[in-house]
Amino acid sequence: MDVQITRSNDIWKYSPLTDGYSDGDFFGTISGTPAIASNKLRLNAAEIASISSFKNASVEMLLTIPVVPTAGDVRIFGWKAMDDGDLGRAEFEVTDDEFFASVYEPDGTLIASKPIPWDSDWTADIARYRISMSENNIFFAINNVIVARFENTKEITADVALVKKPLEIHVSNENSDNLDITSINTI
Repeated sequence: MDVQITRSNDIWKYSPLTDGYSDGDFFGTISGTPAIASNKLRLNAAEIASISSFKNASVEMLLTIPVVPTAGDVRIFGWKAMDDGDLGRAEFEVTDDEFFASVYEPDGTLIASKPIPWDSDWTADIARYRISMSENNIFFAINNVIVARFENTKEITADVALVKKPLEIHVSNENSDNLDITSINTI
C-alpha cells in the first residue's frame, strides 16, 4: 500500500457525487461495505479511513446522522492514526446517548473529553462537522460554531504533548443504520 502524506497547506476534497467510492482510491475500507446511495457515501455498520495522511490541518465533513444518539449507538469520526490505535486521535464520538469531542495524547491516553449537547437540527439532516488541529490547539465545530476547544495551558497541560505525526481521516458507524457522507474536505 502506498502512503501519501499531504502538507498542511494542501487542500484535499472528496465528493461521492463526483468521485464515487472504490476501496483504495480516496479511502480504504476497514470494515463493512460502504456504498454510494443518493449521491452520498453511505456507511451502514461500516468503517473507512483515508489513504492520505495529514498533519496540522482542518477536516470538514458534511454528514447526515440519522437519529438522535441513543442506547447502543457507536459513531466516531475525525482524525486517527490507523496504525497506532488511539495515538493522537481527535474525534467526535457518539457512545450510547452521549455525544462528545475527545483528544488523546501520543501514548493513546485520553487527554480530555467534552460533552456536546445534541441539537435536533443535526438529526437526519446534513451538518458540517469540523476539527482543526495545530501544533498546540484542537478546535471542534459544528455548523461553524465551536463546540469544544482544547488548548495548551488549559485542557492540555505542559506535561502532555499533542501528537506530531500524520493522521488519517476516519469515519466509523457501528450501527445498522445509514450515516451518509456528502463530502469531506481538508484545508
